[in-house]
Amino acid sequence: MVPYEDDGFGITAPPSPRRLLVRLPNWIGDVAMATPVLRALREAFPDARISWLLKSYLVDLVSGSGWFDELLRLEGDRGGGRRHNRFQLSRRLRRRRFDTAFLFPNSFGSLVPVWLAGIPRRIGYNRYGRGWLLTHAAAPPRDESGRIIPEPMPPYYARLLRRLGVTGIDLRLSLPYDESLDTELDRRLYDQEGLDPALPIVCFHPGAAYGAAKCWPPEYFARLGDLILERFRVNLVITLGPGEAALEPLIAGAMQQGRARFLQLPLGLLPPFFRRIRLLVTNDTGPRHLGVAMDRPMVVLFGPSDIRFTRFHLEKTALVMRDDLSCMPCGRRKCPLGHHDCMKGLPAEDVFRHAERILCDPAHGTVEPRP
Repeated sequence: MVPYEDDGFGITAPPSPRRLLVRLPNWIGDVAMATPVLRALREAFPDARISWLLKSYLVDLVSGSGWFDELLRLEGDRGGGRRHNRFQLSRRLRRRRFDTAFLFPNSFGSLVPVWLAGIPRRIGYNRYGRGWLLTHAAAPPRDESGRIIPEPMPPYYARLLRRLGVTGIDLRLSLPYDESLDTELDRRLYDQEGLDPALPIVCFHPGAAYGAAKCWPPEYFARLGDLILERFRVNLVITLGPGEAALEPLIAGAMQQGRARFLQLPLGLLPPFFRRIRLLVTNDTGPRHLGVAMDRPMVVLFGPSDIRFTRFHLEKTALVMRDDLSCMPCGRRKCPLGHHDCMKGLPAEDVFRHAERILCDPAHGTVEPRP
């Protein structure tokens, strides 16, 4: 068990839920970091009917967990604008007669349909002026000046569980999946893409859905790929997310070795894929947290994002970042100064030294050097 501290916001826990609605986070990484709480809800309330409300693109990622009874897609009501959709959603929720709603997102908009649905017990963080719509609010940790103290998302999410009387949960990330996906993945990697099944896989993830400011330059990934392929006998796979296809010619065109495979895998195949890789090199983005859930060694490249929100489960992670820039962390999607020094100032040779140390560590599995 990984302990976490109570926030001192004493509220009597409601009765055990019988029909529980759980509003999932919107981002891949946040869903991965929510898995300890999702797992704990199933374990704490085995007889409850648990329904997850989530964005459609996340369904394939979470459908193999077995921690829910029903998946409800947020995009089920289309047309008429955002306000119309909220009313439509509230009617869908009202028909299911939930007695408790548990909300991961902090936004006001995520709570409105739940409140309109008349769900009697509503659990979430008291942020963005929405406390009056919650029946069992949690207070985020704040410093003496009243500013919220950044903390990793797993314990932040776990604090909400105290509103249901659940404490002392295991905060390790996990993401179960249907093992039939392993066969599908084998066919994709070895039959279609021609990877050598005798060699370990090193994966780069060069994109970031949040914005360009988080991204290490493509030519740096190309240089790192050359250094790894010159030193080790591995399959180098570069995964690309939706809208990131333009990165392929930028990286491939700058590589001298030219032996990388570029893949756009369905989201549901990422957990089995990450489970079998030997090393992940990634920007601070959603797949990083999938790598943590699969217990994989990785090198994470940090720039504008605040590491205090994700400094968790780092036993197998090397963090690479600048420590001489006063503008870090800015949290911007695009560099406000226009020069991206926080990412451009991370040389490929420095990143390679971290990757080399991990690849040479027999605790993670043997990787053959090139003669």
